[in-house]
Amino acid sequence: MYKNKESKTLWVYAIILFACAAIVLLWTGYSQIKINNDLEEYQNRLNDKENENNMFQHNLSSAIAENDRLNEEINNLKNKLTAALNENESLKKEISDLEDNRSNTINVYEEVIKADIEYIEGNIKECAIILLEIDSKSIADKNLLIKYNDLVVKTYRDASELFYLEGYNNYKNKEYREAIENLNIALKLYDKEYYADDCYYFIAYSEYNTGNYSKAKEALNTIIDNYPNSSYYKDVKDLLKIIEKE
Repeated sequence: MYKNKESKTLWVYAIILFACAAIVLLWTGYSQIKINNDLEEYQNRLNDKENENNMFQHNLSSAIAENDRLNEEINNLKNKLTAALNENESLKKEISDLEDNRSNTINVYEEVIKADIEYIEGNIKECAIILLEIDSKSIADKNLLIKYNDLVVKTYRDASELFYLEGYNNYKNKEYREAIENLNIALKLYDKEYYADDCYYFIAYSEYNTGNYSKAKEALNTIIDNYPNSSYYKDVKDLLKIIEKE
């Protein structure tokens, strides 16, 4: 009786143990499946992240390449713009130069015509003064240059003498500034006449009397250097000594 009871107990324990083992196995299997699923899901996520990263790197490389291309294109456009602006400035300067030349040509024509009118009316001095202000190198027209040179020949020498006489009268009347102006014009127009040393002499004394000693010395030294036979030579030396003492 007792043995049968013990045998039943062992079977109960065996069944319980077997059931526990089965449960453990089932739980272990389930856990392994879950772990495998989790690992697979994690691996998939890693793959997705890697794919996403690769895509990002690809997109970044593409963006960098596109940025470089755009920068190059922008630089090319800037260079083209700079070249266009430089060309535009060059054209502006060329147009400005042409306009200046045209304006100068018109002005020269007008001045020569004015000088010719003064000459026709007998105003030799006025004609010569107008011609004196014209730069003959700026006269491009051959016929106009011939007219200009013709008027110079007709007026400069006579006008020079007239300015000399007027300057001398200014000097005698102690109008020293007017004397300096008229005598200098006489020399500009024609400095080869007999009165050239007279002009420098009266200029020197006029400058001296106005207190401009440096200009007076300049005129006196011109007589010494260029007119050693001048009748004023001794007076020139004396005035230089006086100026040196001032």
